[in-house]
Amino acid sequence: MSALQLAAEGRDYLMWCPDQEFDNAVSTLDIRGLVDLVQTLQDAMAVEQQTFDSLSQQLEVIHDPLQQQRLSAALCTSQTRLARLCSRNMRCFRQVSVGRSC
Repeated sequence: MSALQLAAEGRDYLMWCPDQEFDNAVSTLDIRGLVDLVQTLQDAMAVEQQTFDSLSQQLEVIHDPLQQQRLSAALCTSQTRLARLCSRNMRCFRQVSVGRSC
């Protein structure tokens, strides 16, 4: 699948779709499509890292237990999203290494 087809399917969807759908889509991408998806994933990782850092900073200065609990939950959610994006990014790199060359 080309980068244009990837854009038509929606890179945003691929970041959060079920794992099997992600793997199936990635296996059909050409090198340009993989590079574009990696860039999209890395951009999303940078944004999520900023969110995580911001939540961490807020948690350090908040003393209200209810707010701490909410921030802690949001921090865990952000960490999970970041881990998922990182995992998908690595799966793209593996796809390149198992059968494609730049």
